[in-house]
Amino acid sequence: MQFASATSSLSEGPDAIRDVIDQVNSQIEADSVDLAFVFVSHHDLALWDDLGNRLRAAFPGAVTLGCTAEGCIGDGRELEGQSSVSLMVAAMPGVQVDPFHLSQEGMEEAEWTQDLPDHQMNPVFVTLGEPFSIDMRRVVDAFEAGYAGRPILGGMASAGQRPGENRLLLDGVVYEDGLAGLALHGALEVTPVVSQGCRPIGSPYVVTQGEANVIRRLRNRPAMDVLQEMAGGLSSEDQALLQHGVFIGRAIDEYKRSFDRGDFLIQAIIDADKESGALAIAGEAKTGTTVQFHVRDAASADEDLRAMLGPFGHKRYAGALLFSCNGRGTRMWDAPGHDVGVLQQEVGALPVAGCFCAGEIGPIGGRNFMHGYTAVLGLFRSPDP
Repeated sequence: MQFASATSSLSEGPDAIRDVIDQVNSQIEADSVDLAFVFVSHHDLALWDDLGNRLRAAFPGAVTLGCTAEGCIGDGRELEGQSSVSLMVAAMPGVQVDPFHLSQEGMEEAEWTQDLPDHQMNPVFVTLGEPFSIDMRRVVDAFEAGYAGRPILGGMASAGQRPGENRLLLDGVVYEDGLAGLALHGALEVTPVVSQGCRPIGSPYVVTQGEANVIRRLRNRPAMDVLQEMAGGLSSEDQALLQHGVFIGRAIDEYKRSFDRGDFLIQAIIDADKESGALAIAGEAKTGTTVQFHVRDAASADEDLRAMLGPFGHKRYAGALLFSCNGRGTRMWDAPGHDVGVLQQEVGALPVAGCFCAGEIGPIGGRNFMHGYTAVLGLFRSPDP
């Protein structure tokens, strides 16, 4: 298994595409390439009319997947606020690559999985969505029902500000809507890593009264009272962070005896009722759920990403995909290149491609979710003999 990646910041789209193709062709035999990922930012959409043909001519045996993006990631760089292209190709002998496109209407049909591999084949999905035309949360729920336990990695195209301004590329065909994806199965190992950028504070609590998205009581006390009491015992630094926002982490597996990073789905607290002490969150608040409060800032996000990647530094990976929220990057850190830089420090200087997204998709606790302010990575390698 061999990967190669390149980026270009040339201002003219055709020149940038030619640039990244030439760069990867110097690293890998073009006829061996089975798969190509491409991400394009701030170029004329007319470029997409010919993009699939250019990639097919360069890599005749490759299945392609790509999208428009606010910024591109790859080759050890995160290119924000400028024209950019990121390309990664892979020679993956023994791996089956099945492309598929889904529309919102198609997801309502019972036969939507007919072109996808069986669950028994243990597929890994890489998906790119157009945010104005598909309800990605419903898509993820549908995949959870049909492919429970199988990871989905990806994100939402982010270059367009309104319908019709994003593009998806799938196996040489350009789409303006829906979901473009690949099902990968066979002789590969894909390790998903999801960093939600938060740090837990206080202790876990059981929701003793909750309905819809409202947490009314924690440990039989008003939820706001518990939050205020917990905050009073924090350091001055953490108390200062609370002034900028507090988040709730909802445990994925209620049967775990202890909880750590990666065990919680992070959701925002969107409202508080001082009279009743209830907290409204951006998600479900079922009675019996275990939750824990979290804070998020640059230092916490850096710490979380390093902690999530740390266990994988001893393995040799062939390449990586990186989907980072467009609220990260220089909107969170003072200098560009944070997430891809941490990847290189913790795992190694491997080929990588990806983009900044308007929502990220990845598994937490064995279940797939839509995320925000999150870095989702897929680390690719050949299986151990």
